[in-house]
Amino acid sequence: MTTDDPGFHSQSARRTTLRGVGAVAVLVGLVLVGIALVDFISAMASQDIDARPGKIWMFFVGVLLLVVGGLCLNAGRGDIRKRHTAPEAAAGSAAAVRCPSCGVTADEGARFCASCGQPFARARTS
Repeated sequence: MTTDDPGFHSQSARRTTLRGVGAVAVLVGLVLVGIALVDFISAMASQDIDARPGKIWMFFVGVLLLVVGGLCLNAGRGDIRKRHTAPEAAAGSAAAVRCPSCGVTADEGARFCASCGQPFARARTS
């Protein structure tokens, strides 16, 4: 069975799922941290000397959800930074060569183009 899409569709679906789970975890974490902070402030502002915050556990669970959500959001971004890097930034470096076939910029020591696979011509030194 031959496919033109070697798993990229499932990767896209996984990234979308990670972004969704990450966003929900961050929102729930923010709500829990907010509730815990309000509880803490109200307990400290109380005139009762024995008043203690009862929802402090929400702070720790909220922070944990913020971290997990942030990691999921970061993992869900995938290689967006690589795809959206300006080609002019890479082309301006002295250690970059441009593929004559497709125009993609590659490192100077590269033997083949990472985009189209064409070999780079080597200058002969005598």
